[in-house]
Amino acid sequence: MQHAIHSGGEWIVSAGALGSGIFGFINRLLIPTGLHQVLNTIAWFQIGEFTNAAGAVFHGDINRFYAGDGTAGMFMSGFFPIMMFGLPGAALAMYLAAPKARRPMVGGMLLSVAITAFLTGVTEPLEFLFMFLAPLLYLLHAVLTGISLFIATALGIHAGFSLLRRCN
Repeated sequence: MQHAIHSGGEWIVSAGALGSGIFGFINRLLIPTGLHQVLNTIAWFQIGEFTNAAGAVFHGDINRFYAGDGTAGMFMSGFFPIMMFGLPGAALAMYLAAPKARRPMVGGMLLSVAITAFLTGVTEPLEFLFMFLAPLLYLLHAVLTGISLFIATALGIHAGFSLLRRCN
């Protein structure tokens, strides 16, 4: 099983933008079960290898990014448009779709989870809001997340999660 997971991970890295998009899609599909954390651990801390000038070896997208690997970030960059614009936009759409009499009630909740996604990258509160109410929209969200990661990788964008750390 470990060999199969490792081989699958190596394929995702070697597939470039397509692999990044598949990672994003599967990542969002696994959120309801919490298993996206297992997938994240593999991509962010195990897959890929970078050796710096001192000879130290770093594994995983995040570790390689912090070590200065210019090719790292393919499993992080595409999440930014989703966290910062896609999900807050979805919250706005849900607010506008709510009956006018209920907008004050849902507005506070949607605003708080949209701000949380934008500022911290914690998307689960907002995703769980519509995951169970509109599963097909959640599936569309998973597809759009995959497309976002695909585009970011295809365009050569290598922004790691340290951007969020510097903003806090």
